Amino acid sequence: MKPVKFNPEEKVIQQGDPGDRFYVLTKGHCVVIKNQRQVNECKPGDGFGDLALLFNQPRAATVKATIETECYFLTSEHFKSFMMQARQAQIKKYEQLLKEVKILNKLKEQEIYMIAQAMRPFQASAGTDIIVQGEDGDVFFFIEQGEVQVIYNGNQVAILKTGSYFGEAALLHNCKRNATVRSIGIVNCATLDRDTFVNLIGKLEGLEDGRKNE
Repeated sequence: MKPVKFNPEEKVIQQGDPGDRFYVLTKGHCVVIKNQRQVNECKPGDGFGDLALLFNQPRAATVKATIETECYFLTSEHFKSFMMQARQAQIKKYEQLLKEVKILNKLKEQEIYMIAQAMRPFQASAGTDIIVQGEDGDVFFFIEQGEVQVIYNGNQVAILKTGSYFGEAALLHNCKRNATVRSIGIVNCATLDRDTFVNLIGKLEGLEDGRKNE
């Protein structure tokens, strides 16, 4: 990343312009202006400009320095390379997590990789019922960061922490949730829904007996 400085009232990016850089603000302060209205602000540590690069679209808003400001930037080419590397690292992490799931331990390496590619991030705020006892279940959750309560018939029966998972039965069956899982603080998860899993791997009954027919 390379540093660049901006004077007060100088525009870092202009709404409608093509996007060619991703910025991280390291010193100073900026405001975000869309259609001549201030809609947000940027402080040290904030990044901006990524959407135009990811989706090959014009800048959605103007970002203007309010005081002497310093940013570091990545060009479009380097940003996309960085994102690809970050995505591959994320997939690798998901692969390792999936190998810990008992019902999936007979899957082939290629199948694990395909599932890891399909997993998506999910964040729950404090006190959110991520799954609810008695409701239909079709999503599997891996806790990447945080803790959750497992509640059965109104009573807490367990606490799951980073590295734990829940809802795996939803990958095999159209079944009701047998407990409520509630976030303790902010919780980040990786998720996989049953339809995606079935589309990737096929019918799942064979997994229950260790894919004996393979």
